[in-house]
Amino acid sequence: MAYNGGPNGSTFTPISTYAGLSADLRRQLAETKIEPAAEEPAPPPPVRQAEATSARSPKNKRAQADR
Repeated sequence: MAYNGGPNGSTFTPISTYAGLSADLRRQLAETKIEPAAEEPAPPPPVRQAEATSARSPKNKRAQADR
């Protein structure tokens, strides 16, 4: 579907009849397969202990001011 939005509202138009796309792009979009989303989101990557402690350490914070 192609989204059409404007002052009179918004609609979705089938790709096959949407005039704003070339025939080749319509074909590519029609052939695109959408994979269903996972039921549960992936867990965040683990943070190594060294990264976690160094990010919070006040010793590693620096600032420089121009004169």
